[in-house]
Amino acid sequence: MKVKNTYFLQLSFFKKACCLIRFFELLIYNMFIVRLLRVLTGGASIALFFVMLVFPAGGEGAVVLENPFPKIRVLTETYPPYSYVDSGKVVGLSTEVVRAVLEKLKIDAEIEIKDWDDAYSEAQNEANVLIYSIVQKKDRYNDFHWVGIVAPTSYEGFIGLVKNQAKIKLQTLADLKRYKVGTVTNDSKESFLIQNGFEIDKTLISYPSQEEAIKRLYAGQVDLVIMPTIVANFFSTMQHQDPGQLHMYFAVPLLQDASYFMAFGHKTSPEVAEKFKKALAEVKESGLYDSIVKKYMVTLH
Repeated sequence: MKVKNTYFLQLSFFKKACCLIRFFELLIYNMFIVRLLRVLTGGASIALFFVMLVFPAGGEGAVVLENPFPKIRVLTETYPPYSYVDSGKVVGLSTEVVRAVLEKLKIDAEIEIKDWDDAYSEAQNEANVLIYSIVQKKDRYNDFHWVGIVAPTSYEGFIGLVKNQAKIKLQTLADLKRYKVGTVTNDSKESFLIQNGFEIDKTLISYPSQEEAIKRLYAGQVDLVIMPTIVANFFSTMQHQDPGQLHMYFAVPLLQDASYFMAFGHKTSPEVAEKFKKALAEVKESGLYDSIVKKYMVTLH
């Protein structure tokens, strides 16, 4: 009887081993099938795969799947009242319009504040990077997909310190050659001056941001900066300076007709830009754009 019991015990163990081997064979097989289905469906769920089998594309009751947006990055600079940080959040006229468009498209994107030159370069050279507030100019027209206007411009000109009124005499652009003018790299106003014969590191001293240009003005390293009065006043206050020390020496009429746009570089697909353009048009048709502009207009001139 002992031999018989031992035999059955051994046989039972063998059966158990066979069952375990079979179990692992089935597990490996199922894992292979799952991986194969994922490859066939481009990473979609298995349930979705069977839905596609039941409702094939093009047939009656077909399921049409729309490609989601790629990850969108949104870049701008500190440029009040259009874009600036308040209580840790990017706000401003242009910013509110951009947020309305993102909401319309159901896109959750964080708005990043950068030096203008960095924002401009990334938007121009990387895919799916939206930039605002950018001026549409002839020399940069072909470098971007222009989505549309997000804000009107404000009154721009050459701003200096009141204490230098006896020294600074401006009646024409040509008079600028006697002074040092702080500009911002890749900014439309800097481009305007270069096109009118002024050179970097001679008349023009190029800085990475509007904020830095104002700082250099107060430090006496440049005689003038070119920007809207409201922007200059904002940065003066932020740097604990008195905006009353600033004086508009010479307005630039040629810059008053421009508008601020949102745009993508050409590495972004035209289809993405077109969807943004359509959403912006809907924001304007709803009256929301006009109400946002009206809220800020008191500060623009």
